[in-house]
Amino acid sequence: MIQEVEEIPIVEFYTKPGCHLCEEALHDIKKIEQVVRMRLHEYNIDEEDALTEEFGIMIPVIKINGELVQYGNVDMNIVKRVLLRKDV
Repeated sequence: MIQEVEEIPIVEFYTKPGCHLCEEALHDIKKIEQVVRMRLHEYNIDEEDALTEEFGIMIPVIKINGELVQYGNVDMNIVKRVLLRKDV
């Protein structure tokens, strides 16, 4: 018998200190984390020039399994839908 292995989504959250939208989005994603299995990784874009260059005006940025899902004024309903997809 072959048993399916459940893949836990990897959520990358890009932020920086003093970002009000980031604080709200992180609060919301942590609420989702209480009911949806995920591995949440937070990245401060101020710590790496490449991240600042890539995401500077977009933050907060949420990637799930490497796919850009939301940025800026984040819609957590979309984030949750992506996390609940079976093919994530």
